Amino acid sequence: MGALREERLAAAFIDLADILSEDFDIMEFLHRLADHAVALLELTDCGAMLLSAQGQVVDATASSESTRHLELAQIQLRQGPCWDCIHTGAPTADTLLDSPTAGRKWPRFAPLALAYGFVGIAAVPMRLRGQTVGALNLFHAHTTPMTTADLRLGQALADAAAVAILTQRSLHDQRLLSEQLQSALDSRVVIEQAKGMLATRADISLDEAFDRMRRHARHHRQRLTQLALHVIEDPAEHLTGPLS
Repeated sequence: MGALREERLAAAFIDLADILSEDFDIMEFLHRLADHAVALLELTDCGAMLLSAQGQVVDATASSESTRHLELAQIQLRQGPCWDCIHTGAPTADTLLDSPTAGRKWPRFAPLALAYGFVGIAAVPMRLRGQTVGALNLFHAHTTPMTTADLRLGQALADAAAVAILTQRSLHDQRLLSEQLQSALDSRVVIEQAKGMLATRADISLDEAFDRMRRHARHHRQRLTQLALHVIEDPAEHLTGPLS
């Protein structure tokens, strides 16, 4: 492992270990997790799903619009590597999407992922001591399967996420946990709405709009969901000002 990658790896786990603040934002945490996975594993994209206390699969985050659409498709189609992973609690091996294996396992999902330009896909569970709270979807565009070492690293990142989520659960009672998971789902809707408004007004892509919102929120130490609400409530201020 090169020195630069070692530094990135150390920085990633330090970042993901910073979970005990009172204003812990599960959405921003998962966005950072996806970013670290893409950088460290040389992925094209990464997505994350959560499993609520009621057993509902929630599309939590994605590193691009294409990935978000594919995460939603897995939930709607009830098939795909992340869907399998989150229900079995076991990793889904890296699979080339044009292979007979992918066609048999995910007859509707595999062609859709290929149409978005992805070549291979794997998934690793976010789990701790047998309890699965979600899964990471690892998308890539190279024909060589991911190495065993990279898949282990992906699992380590997913395990770190599970520790963070379950630690937050231990700090709150079940009622507050359910509220937080529902808040994650509600936050997703608010963020998507604000992202769309910004993209339309600034004539930029949805990915660029989301990047601008994240940079602005980090710079001003503001929760991403809070910024999204402000954009929706007062678009004139935000869409013609610092986010334009």
